[in-house]
Amino acid sequence: MKTILSALLIVFLFTNISGSAQYNSSSYEIDASVAEKVDSLIKPYNNPVTPGGVLLVMRDGAIVFEKAFGMANLQHDVPFTLNTKSNIGSTSKQFTAFAIALLQQRGLLDSSDDIRKYFPELPDLGDTVTLAHLVSHTSGYREFYNTMMMTGMDISDKLQRPDVIPLLQRQTELQNAPGEVWNYNNSGYILLAMVVEKVTGEPFDSWMKENIFEPLGMKNTIIRMNPRQVIRGSAQGYRKKDMEAYEESTDLYASAGAGGIYSTTGDLAKWIGNYLDPALGDKSLIEKMTTPICSEQRRKIELWLWIDNRQVEWS
Repeated sequence: MKTILSALLIVFLFTNISGSAQYNSSSYEIDASVAEKVDSLIKPYNNPVTPGGVLLVMRDGAIVFEKAFGMANLQHDVPFTLNTKSNIGSTSKQFTAFAIALLQQRGLLDSSDDIRKYFPELPDLGDTVTLAHLVSHTSGYREFYNTMMMTGMDISDKLQRPDVIPLLQRQTELQNAPGEVWNYNNSGYILLAMVVEKVTGEPFDSWMKENIFEPLGMKNTIIRMNPRQVIRGSAQGYRKKDMEAYEESTDLYASAGAGGIYSTTGDLAKWIGNYLDPALGDKSLIEKMTTPICSEQRRKIELWLWIDNRQVEWS
């Protein structure tokens, strides 16, 4: 079975990036031959019967190419545009990590805090699990969604974020000593979003909008707190099995913090601009955001791309 997470294709290319690079919101034309090659790559998805996406390329902090293609909604014949909001999936996690770092900078929490400071109902499993361990996927907590799928549950069911607490309460031991093993983990990011709500006294989506999205001018970015929430101007996700017709794919109820952000490539370019030249936070915060905390995490930070069934490693 081949699953297609469609209605979104956002690509960023960074070359020669340094701390002195400046974000430039202007678009520049690239060589016509390069544009033709891009067109050939997206051609299978650039038609009125196929889910499409948006492609944006940045170089040295400047947008050098952007293009929308294919359909954002097949049922209503809505094509993709540069302003179509799309679910960015687990790319959302870096925004949650940024929120934790920003709250630390403002003196409202510390990344070395025990998660049980905020959720004392979590069991004491012998080692202290800190917020930093949750951010870096080294907590030792079990992966929430994998556990649910092992029970036969459809993870698109109405599973709420607070449901992660009872699940972790049933864990009798950590999978690893905190900070020693990197293991991709949505549970930690769901907890982190709930920590943001605990220390700010505001709903996660509202606080993120007021303190991150709006200050960076990300006017087309929103957190979908449940799949029934209407996101105006957004793309529909799709999936298909082998040669069967496309089916609509729903968002996950419990994902806020671990996922759930809808955005545009233009807004994400502004987000990348803040990494290069921070207007929100500062360089020390960005350094904290981008520094691995354990040796195994350093070894595993690599990007795998599947291109025509060929695996390419970026390290």
